[in-house]
Amino acid sequence: MNLKSLTDWRLPTKVELASLIDTSVSAPKIVSELVSTTESLYYWSSTSHSGNRNWGVNFNAGSVGGYAEGTDMHVRCARDGS
Repeated sequence: MNLKSLTDWRLPTKVELASLIDTSVSAPKIVSELVSTTESLYYWSSTSHSGNRNWGVNFNAGSVGGYAEGTDMHVRCARDGS
């Protein structure tokens, strides 16, 4: 992916995605800075779970779980550095 001339985008890890959950607010349970740019449902992480599953985050419920590959979920890109 090339966005703003940057090409080092990747899927965030389970830990990175989970760090965006804010359980102190009503749905969507995501940090306030990202509410306007985030769908309130499921997002993939790059972290393997088991078998044909990967970890994902549900920002509507504020939960983390293992989801079968092929499940229809959103992606949020991340990159290292500034």
